[in-house]
Amino acid sequence: MKILILSDIHSNIVALEAIWAKEKDSDLVYCAGDLVDYGPYPQEVIAWLQAHEVPCVQGNHDAWVCLNYRRGRFLDKVPALERGWVNYTATVLRIFGPREAIQ
Repeated sequence: MKILILSDIHSNIVALEAIWAKEKDSDLVYCAGDLVDYGPYPQEVIAWLQAHEVPCVQGNHDAWVCLNYRRGRFLDKVPALERGWVNYTATVLRIFGPREAIQ
């Protein structure tokens, strides 16, 4: 049995797809967190993991994005000098439903 363990994808769908192209014969895939932050494709990374039914734990970057999402700290509300990937990611993610549901 071959098990693929992913972690620290950080919104990089290109890297995720490259890994999958080499390891798609894996019997099981697990993710150890940090799906988002630092990269431009959080939506695509989360959609990929959902489509492949990958169990995943929440990483510290995932938690930080969720916290900012719940608080509504989107780019239009954050001073320019304080903006970062976490604010961008909280802005573009819309697959979770109401902010109150994010934990």
